[in-house]
Amino acid sequence: MGIDLSKLEYLTPEQIGDIQFDAGVLVKNFDLENFEESLLEGQVGKVTKDSFSINVARDTVNILDDINGVHFDYSEGLVTTKITASIGFTLASMSAEDLTMALGSATYDSTTGKITVGYEIKNTDFINVALVLPLLDGSYVIAELPRAYNTGGLSITTSKAATGGLNCTMTGYKTLADKTIQPVNLYKITPETQGA
Repeated sequence: MGIDLSKLEYLTPEQIGDIQFDAGVLVKNFDLENFEESLLEGQVGKVTKDSFSINVARDTVNILDDINGVHFDYSEGLVTTKITASIGFTLASMSAEDLTMALGSATYDSTTGKITVGYEIKNTDFINVALVLPLLDGSYVIAELPRAYNTGGLSITTSKAATGGLNCTMTGYKTLADKTIQPVNLYKITPETQGA
């Protein structure tokens, strides 16, 4: 007895529009109000290659775990202890700015071309980046890291007759100076809300 795959297709025309297509665009200094104009005018923050990854992880603890007489996991005991967000990407460009960003904390001397690794993490080492992902219906899914810092270190890959890559992992952080800033902001911008 065979399987009739036509009876297992549940995709509807309405769901097609929600499919994400193409690699996306990495934007530096993301501005939700004007992001489309920035993309159209070519004001893209970085030249990238290959694929992107977005990871948002929630660390939780169940405060009921060590209570005597409680033998199961109960949802009422879950407490969020941390939310971690990161964007992984590969830069095709290896400008001094890109190399400095990849080191996390570093300074660039334009007279000598020397990039010096810094041990102190300064407020200016955190940057705003966003990954803009197009959907088939003209919408966008956007992952913005308002205070991002490269935690992946400097990693360069090369191969014969191919473009080299500078691998980066930007991690989003909160700040005590403004506790309203989140590690990540996710947006779903539809054609109806664009420019509104």
